[in-house]
Amino acid sequence: MRNLVARACRLVLRILLPAQGCHRRTVRPACVPAAEPLPVPVPARRRPSPAHEELHRFVEQQIQRAIEQRRLQHERRFALSEAVAGRDHPYSYPDAPFPYDAFVP
Repeated sequence: MRNLVARACRLVLRILLPAQGCHRRTVRPACVPAAEPLPVPVPARRRPSPAHEELHRFVEQQIQRAIEQRRLQHERRFALSEAVAGRDHPYSYPDAPFPYDAFVP
């Protein structure tokens, strides 16, 4: 008797409240996956403004200066470590009274 009542209730519910959503047995057009979205258009590459180019040159100069300063600092530290060890190192700098060639035999 219970099975008969449950089947009758299920039949009435299916008629009054049809299944909705993608997990039902019958496939309807609403369950078809949506089409892929259109790709976002990429804007054309623009020429940099003169201010941007000037800033870029300024930054490049600052980078070159920093690289040169680090190289000189490394050279000074190396010369100091050689002096502490008691060895001569041909260290020279711009406008030095003794050129680099004076140290090379």
